[in-house]
Amino acid sequence: MKQILLLALLTLFFSSCKPILTNTFGRYQVKKMHNGGTVSATNYTVEVPFKIISGQIILKVYADKNAKTPLNFLFDTDSYSGISIKKYEQFKGDFADLRTKNFDNNKAATETEVYLVEKLYIGDILVENFKLTVDEYVNKNLDGVIGADFMKDKIFTFDFPNNKLLISDISPEENANDYPFELKKDWRKVYSTKINIEGQEMNFVFDTGRTGFLETTDKFEFIGDKQTSYELIGRNIKGYQSGTVTYIETQNLAFNNFKVDNAIIIKSSDYNINSLGTKILMDNKVILDCNKMQMMLKLKDEKIKLAIKDFPTHSFAFGWIEGLKVVHKKVEVLAIDLELFDEIIQINGNEVRNDQEKVAELMESLKNERIWYLKIKRDNRFMDVQVPPSILEY
Repeated sequence: MKQILLLALLTLFFSSCKPILTNTFGRYQVKKMHNGGTVSATNYTVEVPFKIISGQIILKVYADKNAKTPLNFLFDTDSYSGISIKKYEQFKGDFADLRTKNFDNNKAATETEVYLVEKLYIGDILVENFKLTVDEYVNKNLDGVIGADFMKDKIFTFDFPNNKLLISDISPEENANDYPFELKKDWRKVYSTKINIEGQEMNFVFDTGRTGFLETTDKFEFIGDKQTSYELIGRNIKGYQSGTVTYIETQNLAFNNFKVDNAIIIKSSDYNINSLGTKILMDNKVILDCNKMQMMLKLKDEKIKLAIKDFPTHSFAFGWIEGLKVVHKKVEVLAIDLELFDEIIQINGNEVRNDQEKVAELMESLKNERIWYLKIKRDNRFMDVQVPPSILEY
């Protein structure tokens, strides 16, 4: 069964929808952020426990050195560290005399409390007196975020081809197969680098909250070999919203002095920054040296590898958001009356409102039918729609 989990569908556009996810500090508060993290009084290199879920890096964080059960913290280099309102009491600490503001995409601001944690452990790394913003996350499987404020003076080795993530304060020795990019850090403590893409030099934020390869604003001018646009629903820590993206498939993409095969660029007018996402980490060894301020690609054959990803061809996708809903819609589709957030009530007379696993089994059993007869709910109206399953993903 070709079932696409909702998270995998959504991360292409809103996997870390920054205006909502990021806790935006004023300059004074940023300077007060603690960047602790040590194993001993001497230099250290630590292999950190992690897992990859839908292209995102989930760190195993412990409230106590003897804790048996880890908490799941998203490692997001374009956000500040935070914790779920349901989990902060597991850590010893107290609320700091400090509040922050969160901004959504409509620039509406909500204030957030900051919790000063006495200790937390990321693997064997002890982090002391660490400030975490307290938030209520939509993703119930996420307990917190380790963000850009943790990264100062540390060296991160992403060696996912060998299933390793190392954190150190020792800069690695360079060799002939290393390709450095200069890093810069802005007042938000976010790290970025300049990359020349097809002759256009642009600044890209290194963003482990996004799961694509390159995600760009509309200022990037490039046609590619083929392209298609979708309206889609995105999920971030704070909620759901819709947007429009264009997927551009390229062959032999010029990336500085390299050529990249199988690259898919995601472009949107909803983006206000360019992002270099986690896709480059999955099949290449990458070092982020926040001490020497450089990103290092360690390539074996002078070529950046990307896992092959099918260019999207479906017209609609269904996903589970408190019920089965339309989460993806090709912009060019006009003949079939389905809209984002439409809730699917019935498929061929079968109720699909309750059990997500049973619904997936039902759709698998009906995949060879010529037509699906849907009953949908849009706002307070009920409608009947016919759609061939061959143009659907779920």
